[in-house]
Formats: sequence, C-alpha cells, structure tokens
Amino acid sequence: MPEVASDRFPCEQCGSQLQFQPGTDALVCPYCNHRQSIVSSADQVGERDFLRDLAEAERNAVSDEVTTLSCPGCGARFELDARAQAGACPFCATPAVVDAGRTRRQRPQALLPFKLDESTAREAFSSWLKGLWFAPNGLARLARADRHFDGAYLPYWTFDSIAHVRYRGQRGIEHRVPVRERVEVNGKVEERVTTRIEVRWTPVSGQLRLGFDDEIVAGSRSLPVNRVEALSPWDLHELVDYRAEYLSGFRAELYTVTLEQGFDRMRDNVDGRIRGAVHADIGGDRQRIDQLQTRFSDVRYRLVLLPLWIAAFRFRDKVYRFLVNARTGEVQGDRPYSIWKIALAVGGALLVVGAFGYLSGRF
Repeated sequence: MPEVASDRFPCEQCGSQLQFQPGTDALVCPYCNHRQSIVSSADQVGERDFLRDLAEAERNAVSDEVTTLSCPGCGARFELDARAQAGACPFCATPAVVDAGRTRRQRPQALLPFKLDESTAREAFSSWLKGLWFAPNGLARLARADRHFDGAYLPYWTFDSIAHVRYRGQRGIEHRVPVRERVEVNGKVEERVTTRIEVRWTPVSGQLRLGFDDEIVAGSRSLPVNRVEALSPWDLHELVDYRAEYLSGFRAELYTVTLEQGFDRMRDNVDGRIRGAVHADIGGDRQRIDQLQTRFSDVRYRLVLLPLWIAAFRFRDKVYRFLVNARTGEVQGDRPYSIWKIALAVGGALLVVGAFGYLSGRF
C-alpha cells in the first residue's frame, strides 16, 4: 500500500513514521509503540461564508499543493506522500497511478478522526455479510480470507442556510356528497344512495422562513452516492480542526465536487422538505403548489473529511465495494446474488404451496 500522509511525523524514539491510532488523540509508532499526543484546538470548528468565497473559492480559501494519486477506473484522487508508489484503488480495486505534477486543493476546515480500528470494522463487515440472503458461496470464501480494509478520509461539504420561500397554490377541502345510483340485485333494479368525494379548491399564497443546519453533501464521485449517504448519520458535533497528524497512516481523497456543485446538490436534497413544509402551511385535505420560489441567505459552509474503512474486490468480473462508517460501524455495500439459491428458494416455496393445496383438497 502506498504511504498517504502529506507530512512526515517521525518517532522521537526510533525515527519511524508515526501513525494515527483510531479511537485516540495520539500518534503511535508501529515499531516501538511510542505515543505522541495530538494537540487539538478547544475552539469551535469555524464555517466559511459561502457567497463571499463562491466566486473565488479555490483562490481565497486556505489551500495546499499536494501530490496526488488518481484512479483511472472510478476517478478518485488521493493525497499522498511524494515518495509513494502506485497501488490498488480502495474504491474499485483498479490499479492506480501517481499523477505527474501537483494539485492545488482547498484545505479542509475540519475532520472526524477514526474511532473504530480495522479489526472492529472487519467484525462489523462479517456480521453484515452473515445476514445476507442468497449470497454466492464464493463470497463467503472471500470473507474468510481475512480481507484487508483500507482506511480513507472522504471529503464532504456541509452547509448551513436559511431558505426564504414564497408560494402560490390551492387548498383542497374534501366534501362527501350523496349520489343516487341504480343497481341490479337478483334480477331486480334497485335505487341506492352512496357518497362520493368532491374537492373544493381555494387559492392560497404564503411565505416561509426555513433553517437548515449541517446539510451534508459528498465531495467526490468515486463511490455510489446512495451508499455514501446511507452511512449517515455522522456525529458532526465531534468535528475537530483539521490537522495533518490525523491523516498519518490513512488515505485522504481530494474533493472532485466543487463548492458550487455541492451547494446545488444541497438545494436538491432539501427541495422535498421545502415542498413538505409548503404543503403543511397550505393545510386542508389536499394541496397543490402552482408556483414556488426559494432564495437562500446566510449560507455558511465547511469542507470536512469523514472516515471510512473500505474493501473492494472483483468477483466474477465485477467490482463489489464494502464501506464501514469508521465512527459508528454502519455498513453499506454492493453484493452479488446466487441465481441458483434464489431458484431453489422459489422452487421450494412453490412445492410448499402445491403440497398445501393438494392436502387441502383431500381433507
């Protein structure tokens, strides 16, 4: 595996590279076990003004130039030490190459340090794997092989904002009205009275002020968005100021989703909640939204790094990824299915149904 830290943290005792130990605030030497504490700021992790930074976000923000490793398979880009060599991408298991030159990136404002170590992540993965139905036998053999997990920090944008909403729509009130209908019963025509629902619509308009706090958006496209978002919730109240010591021994992916793209994604994410709030404000039994305008103000953002344990392997010419939230142990992953096991299960169910029908007919 390539080394990934952009800074070196030599051991005071033996000179080896110190590595961050998950679940602690310390760097540990893997050779002599010397520990060195990480001094974190006691101040609250700050946020940046979105509108002020948007036009020149890359130039105005505190930035670094780093050597990167890129994956030709999924497009992931990692920060790494200039001495690192090519290795396999932890996201898709494709051989990766070291970029020529250096990349300018906005420095993250904060991160969540690794809390779970690799062995704990592997236990969470094994428990998840045992609960899968219709998994191929080959998948179980891969799990028994004590598969290595890569620790990686993924970039995320977080946004705080206030949404100012103006709408025009209609409020629908349901009324039951009697309806006479003629029906035929036993060869005779009878008249019955039933009811049907009619909706009376009234035009309405209004304004709302909605606050959103720590809306989180993935800052890369290297992993499926649905898998990454399913790893939530994150304990963002535990964020600490960015310090390179926390990255020692782990990969750190660079963001490929820009600040503006991240904000657009956040708008899409909260659109359903905004519409839900408008429906609630309209009231009545049914609601229609004819016109909706939303303006965001007081937008603040942070670029943060969140920790994952990742395993990727190829099974029958297809790549499967497994992700473990390195704070909570939540597991998400792609998984193959055994067609034979599914066919046997369906066949067995049909046999049971057939046998039940046969016995019911006899008795």
